[in-house]
Amino acid sequence: MDALRKKNFLNTHPAGLKTIFFTEMWERFGYYGMRALLVLYMTKEFLFNDNKAYAIYGNFTAFVYITPILGGIIADKFLGFRKCTQLGAIFMAIGYLGLAIPKNWFYDNHYLFFTALALVAVGNGFFKPNTSSLVGLLYEKEPQKRDAGYTIFYMGINLGSIIAPILCGYVAIKWGWSYGFIITSLGLIAGLCIFNSGKKTLIQYDISNNHQPSSLNFFGLSTCQFIVLAACLITPIIATLLTTHITGYFLNILSIITLIYISYATKNLAQHDRRKIIALLLLMFFYASFFAFFEQAGSSINLFTDRSVDRIISLHLFDFHKSWVIPTTFFQAINPMLIIILAPLSATLWMFLNKKNLEPQTPYKFAIGLFLASIGFFVLVISQYFSNNLGKVSMIWLIISYFFMTAGELAISPVGMACVSRLSPKHLLGLMMGALLLSIAFGNYIAAMLATLSNVSNKQSTLHNLNTLQIYSHAFKHIGLLALSFTGALFIISPIINKLMKGESIIIKIKETLIKT
Repeated sequence: MDALRKKNFLNTHPAGLKTIFFTEMWERFGYYGMRALLVLYMTKEFLFNDNKAYAIYGNFTAFVYITPILGGIIADKFLGFRKCTQLGAIFMAIGYLGLAIPKNWFYDNHYLFFTALALVAVGNGFFKPNTSSLVGLLYEKEPQKRDAGYTIFYMGINLGSIIAPILCGYVAIKWGWSYGFIITSLGLIAGLCIFNSGKKTLIQYDISNNHQPSSLNFFGLSTCQFIVLAACLITPIIATLLTTHITGYFLNILSIITLIYISYATKNLAQHDRRKIIALLLLMFFYASFFAFFEQAGSSINLFTDRSVDRIISLHLFDFHKSWVIPTTFFQAINPMLIIILAPLSATLWMFLNKKNLEPQTPYKFAIGLFLASIGFFVLVISQYFSNNLGKVSMIWLIISYFFMTAGELAISPVGMACVSRLSPKHLLGLMMGALLLSIAFGNYIAAMLATLSNVSNKQSTLHNLNTLQIYSHAFKHIGLLALSFTGALFIISPIINKLMKGESIIIKIKETLIKT
């Protein structure tokens, strides 16, 4: 009977949701499998020092969130969501296979490595914004079911994120790095096959049916061929930028252009609507700052786990004695596991507080998220006082830290997307969502700069574990204090942001307050 009810429940959703669910699950499997391996691979296989590995990781993850802005525009104007999703999966699968090429196959294949990363960034640009858009289109005739549909979709994302670090990490340790990256590529191929097999359930939602493919005819190339060629030409440019400090300048220029364009696009809006846009931009600043702290999980915290966490589990039962070493990558699965556990609790909490008229306003939720992230870092700082004589801390401390950071993520990430959707004028929703992705790109880039506080040489990491632990604790203390300072700043200006979100004039309110005083 329960199975029948479940089946009937699933049947109440559009058929395309199942296709997108499993496509996204396998795409996230590939990305988070690669993410768990990347910094470890660079420091252990290529022997890059920590700062270089952090810089490359930061540049790469920044481009991962820059390219979707262009991918969304291309889907909307030229190719449609389905074709862009297919192209993205193909580019990423090729990129992961490029990462799998063994180091000893070439005299110097570093540039090939960077090209592979660039292919992943370009592919993510085609893929990431368009599966989410397809989910929204599925519910145009049944908008009341959209939240439930996105919840199911979100579960697919986190399901792939849980499996990937465990499976890819195990394979990489058991058979080598190349096989770990091959597994990530197989995930993309599986997702592409599922997407193609279910395309009949999605074709009616493809916005490309409203466009003429010949609009970009160039030397006899079709629109799709021209865009693929352009993407191939952009790939080596991104590969080069991954190894330089130019990415920061590029982000600054792109941010200035985006702000100018937003100003131009909102010049004809009513004053109260423009104030809401200003409130969104202020929130995006703190959105970026949160991800600058949160993304330490893939860089400094990843290496901290590898070098300074006691990952040995021992079982002693009568005469049976057995010990296992948990691979570093396995800990990357903690965050998505906690999201699946905490997300329903978080949603229930906000609903309960709302009924009691106690639900915090959006800026205060952001501040709570930043505060929880700071606690996560302070937990890691405190752990040094409970280390063993080898300079290793219990994995319990790491799990507690991830708990606070994940709770902080749930207070900011979904709340931020909902806020953009709620406050943006309908004709500017895509632009403001793109700006939100750009803020994440900025956060990832800053995360790499913060990670350099924990720079540990290879000699230190292998011979001086106590010194290594002290270096990480020192870095995490400063990052925690920085997160705490952003928390305080946001609490102070939250009343101003709240007024702007309501479209009210801050100047008038200040004058009224002064007059009353």
